[in-house]
Amino acid sequence: MDLVLYPIHLGTHWCLAAIDNRQQSLTYYDSLGGQGKSCLAKLRDYLLSEYRDKKKAELSLNGWRDVPVNNIPLQKNGSDCGVFTCMYARCLSSNSPFAFSQEDMPQIRRHIICELLEQRLF
Repeated sequence: MDLVLYPIHLGTHWCLAAIDNRQQSLTYYDSLGGQGKSCLAKLRDYLLSEYRDKKKAELSLNGWRDVPVNNIPLQKNGSDCGVFTCMYARCLSSNSPFAFSQEDMPQIRRHIICELLEQRLF
């Protein structure tokens, strides 16, 4: 896979991490602006462990970068992190810009509800 997305639950907050094989990077998207250093370190360890388990060899991550992404839409409340995480994943998976904001959350929530009810993505 070129891009593998991981929704991360930090107890009371959702964020998104990604393994980008094309860019050789581990990226972290947090709607509260967190840097995710420990999350990225765990993701790096997970990637090494999975490679070792599946390929029976060691993976070199020399040249790979840990990237906390800062220029993304941020939430302005304590309840929309899950929706932001879903939108980050949607935009990354469709190679679309992050063209949404806190003000769009009510409409995005309704859109997600429709997709869930109809069991398809629009």
